[in-house]
Amino acid sequence: MTGPKFSVVIPTRNRCETLSSAIETVLVQKYEDLELIVCDNNSQDETKSVVERFDDARVKYINSGSDLSMTDNWNLALSEASGEYVILFGDDDGLLPDALSDLDQLLSKNRFDAISWERCFYAWPNMLPPAFANQLTIPLAQELRYWDSQNFLRDMIDFSGPYRSLPMLYSSVVKRSILLKMKKITGNYLFSINPDIYSGVSIAYLCKNFLHSMRPFSINGASAKSNGTAWIFGGKQNKVLKENWSLNRKSGRTWDELVPDIRSVPCAVIDGFQASRKRIFPKDRMLEVNKKSFLKTAILQAVVDVKDESEWVKFEDEILNKVKSDNNLRKELRSYLAEKKEKGSFELSHGFKTGITGNEMILDASDFGAANVLDASILIGKLIGSYKPPATTHLPKNERLVQVKNR
Repeated sequence: MTGPKFSVVIPTRNRCETLSSAIETVLVQKYEDLELIVCDNNSQDETKSVVERFDDARVKYINSGSDLSMTDNWNLALSEASGEYVILFGDDDGLLPDALSDLDQLLSKNRFDAISWERCFYAWPNMLPPAFANQLTIPLAQELRYWDSQNFLRDMIDFSGPYRSLPMLYSSVVKRSILLKMKKITGNYLFSINPDIYSGVSIAYLCKNFLHSMRPFSINGASAKSNGTAWIFGGKQNKVLKENWSLNRKSGRTWDELVPDIRSVPCAVIDGFQASRKRIFPKDRMLEVNKKSFLKTAILQAVVDVKDESEWVKFEDEILNKVKSDNNLRKELRSYLAEKKEKGSFELSHGFKTGITGNEMILDASDFGAANVLDASILIGKLIGSYKPPATTHLPKNERLVQVKNR
């Protein structure tokens, strides 16, 4: 018996308050050739009851039976998928209306094994800090972009290209055969404490090229218990973050030796990249991280309270300990750190402004009665309308124009 066209996978842990509407964004899809796998990481709340309330044969509930790291729970979830294509997202995220029908149409016109897309962003009402609560960000562009994976990954690790366009499981549809190939090479689907980045790098490399849609098909939600929110906003004493790190240590996972333990998105990007490189393409010398460029970018984008002397000293030590044997680079980074400290802390609590800037619209979702990710999904569907796939791709500089309909 063949599986469905799409396996939609939602790993979850102790977030029943957001899970219900995340599930609904899948089950309200008009496209029905799907399975929905909810993989419960031994939750101690009402997660199982929430899932069981959906009396739908397409829903499959899996319980890990023990506390797993996020990466291990993702691996368990992916092992249950039987569809031709796989989409994975978190328990406070969701699909846009008609996303599966639109993706089915897009896949039928293109021979790509992976298609990534821009994501909408929705801050749940319980988002911390409260200044960001109810923010709804909607990409407005429509074009398709073709990426050669080697060029894309090279730009990404030089921080001259958009890592968010990676075919990460969190914002992509991927042929399951690619995931099985990853598992065959490495022994499992995912490694790294940043499985989303790891998945995107591995998928891109194995696919050789991929398609990126500027039009979104999903929403990236952020709620009080989100891991990403806890990492950036919560500090090391945050309960969610402490539990996450405890489970990572239990599974033997930590940062790559190249990466300092600081709150900076480039650190997550390079950690996921390094984990993939070591397992998927260890002999590819064309894709090696420039340590100086990486650490400078990590410093620039870091979230750190420069007025807290204890926090600053730990931050500085984390950076400089990565270049102990390179006195010249150590001296250069000390100068860069001094500039960072002089500029002051990066403000994270200023909130958001509504309006349209470039190809992006920002709204206060509560102004439109949206109180969860399902409401946000419905609102976005009304605002951006039905999807008509472009006939051709718009390509990054130096890339070859591809007629999508002829591929």
